[in-house]
Amino acid sequence: MPSTKRASQFAVVSLLTTLLTASFLFMAPLGARYLHMSYGRWQYWLFAAVSTTGLIFVFPQWALAQGIVFLLMGLYAELELQKVSRFNAAFSAVATTLVAAFFAMTVWAQSKNVGLITFLKNQVSETMLASPQIKDLPVPIEAMQIVTMLPALVAFLMMILVCFGVLFIRPLGKKEKITSFQVPDNMIWVLIASLAGSFLVDPIKMFVLQKVCFNLLFVCSAAYYFQGLAVLGFLMDRVRMNYFFKVALFFVLGFQLFAAVVALGVAEVWFNFRSKVFKNLIKSNPYVGD
Repeated sequence: MPSTKRASQFAVVSLLTTLLTASFLFMAPLGARYLHMSYGRWQYWLFAAVSTTGLIFVFPQWALAQGIVFLLMGLYAELELQKVSRFNAAFSAVATTLVAAFFAMTVWAQSKNVGLITFLKNQVSETMLASPQIKDLPVPIEAMQIVTMLPALVAFLMMILVCFGVLFIRPLGKKEKITSFQVPDNMIWVLIASLAGSFLVDPIKMFVLQKVCFNLLFVCSAAYYFQGLAVLGFLMDRVRMNYFFKVALFFVLGFQLFAAVVALGVAEVWFNFRSKVFKNLIKSNPYVGD
């Protein structure tokens, strides 16, 4: 009886996760992470491989979305089991999944006898035509502009998916705080180099290099964005901010003031807000968790 109940629960959660990859993508990592933690790697990877392969022949876009979610969260979970740091696990999972996603799109494009760039441009154009929000923008955006930034945009999407999964589904007994997330200090040089390359390199004579730098700049900014959120959460915990005020402030700063949060994350490299605040306030305001 327990095994039958467990099997039925696995079927429900796995089906729900598959449905979420086609509708509410940001919720899908929750189901994927729960499956890996609750049922183990073999059931997880077997279901991911069989279901994604089955979807390829019916809904390739759906198969791509599901493949990204399951590969991303599965790789992160495997590295987490090996005690890899949160940043390194997320970085490795995102980088590997990004390569796999573009490889899959290349194969998809070849099956239609078109080049990858042309294929991506057509896909983006169709999406733009179906989106009234994009058509109503005061400054028109061309499909090729989005294609050149697609690696960074997809990487940022994957970072958000990992963040959702890790934030809401945590292993039992794991003591590491979400607010302890930290980008390696050496990454600041990548940010500076990509910033210089994005604005100093001639976009016409060195088109590819300039676009590579721009993509790197966006990815580095996204990494410091999450560090900024971690610092913000730490400071809120230090002053025991009311939960509802915390949520409201996170919403305003996290979603409306992206640049301000990135700046906070970058400033952490030099000012180390978390350690200084901890030393000054630990005696009178002990940590209350995240």
